[in-house]
This record gives sequence, structure tokens and C-alpha cells, in this order.
Amino acid sequence: PQVRKYILDIARYWVEQGIDGWRLDVPFEIDDDSFWQEFRQVVKSANPDAYIVGEIPSEAQRWMAGDQFDAVMNYQLTHAALGFFGGPRIDHELAFGMMGLPAPAELDAPTFAKRSTELLNIYPHDFAYAQLNLLDSHDMPRFLSLVKNDVRRLELAYTFLFTYPGAPCVYYGDEIGL
Repeated sequence: PQVRKYILDIARYWVEQGIDGWRLDVPFEIDDDSFWQEFRQVVKSANPDAYIVGEIPSEAQRWMAGDQFDAVMNYQLTHAALGFFGGPRIDHELAFGMMGLPAPAELDAPTFAKRSTELLNIYPHDFAYAQLNLLDSHDMPRFLSLVKNDVRRLELAYTFLFTYPGAPCVYYGDEIGL
């Protein structure tokens, strides 16, 4: 109980100091819905507009039912984008085990369209449109490396990312081609 209170006090403190939200690293490691529900209550009582995003690589309906997170890092979309935009250029050895997901399969346009639509429909509307959409992060290889440095494929993937509903996220360094 004291550790829980300490963590929740920290969450409230920083929101009261002016941060706009929390990005939570591997929150599924705390397998306690009541903790995350209380976390949300504490954060939202300090700032109702604060954004709470969890790093959850799997589909995350459990956490996005309106009582825990506002969004997750949309690694499901990352995986699908790599399958479509990477296509035959995917570096499967580099992608192996990425974020604990199965190896990305090459996707054709209808399959990619179906999956990207599914990802909008598996969550309540407001939550689907608040997803943190990304092509890579600190926990995985850069997208450009995953497509064997094919810049055109990266450009197409970013064009999609910036037109798909949600919050596009550019991992630092990607904007200069790292």
C-alpha cells in the first residue's frame, strides 16, 4: 500500500507541475487493473486533459475501455506497416522477435487495408483516434534498417502514418534518416 501511494503521489505531483501526461513503459508488467484505474483517476483529477499512453505491443482492449489508458503505442500498426511497406525488403533476421511479436509477414494492399481498419475498430472510437502511431522506437530496430535502407519505403510508410487517424510519432533521429 505504501509503494502504491508513493507511485500515485508521483503521478499526481508531475501532472500538477505541468506535464501533459504519462508514457508508461511496459505497464502490462503490473497486471492489476485496479492499479491502472486508480492511476487514471489520480492523473485525470489533476488534469482531465492529461494523456496516458501505455507501451503495450499486443492488442490492448483491456487497457483502453475508458478506465485506464487513453492510448497505447500502436505496435500492432507498426507491425502491419512493416509487412506492407517493407514487403520483400524486410530484414527478417533484424525483425525477429521485435517487441515480442511474430515475424512480420509480407502483406498485400487488401490485407494491410483490412488490418489497419481493424485497428481502428477494436477500440472505442475516441481511443482509436488517440493511438500513438509509430514506425519504430527505442525498443526496436529503426524502420529504415528493417527495410534494408530503402528510403522510398520509409517515405511511403511515413506518408501513411501521417494520414492515418491517431497521433503520429517520429522517433528522434528518423527525421534525419538514421
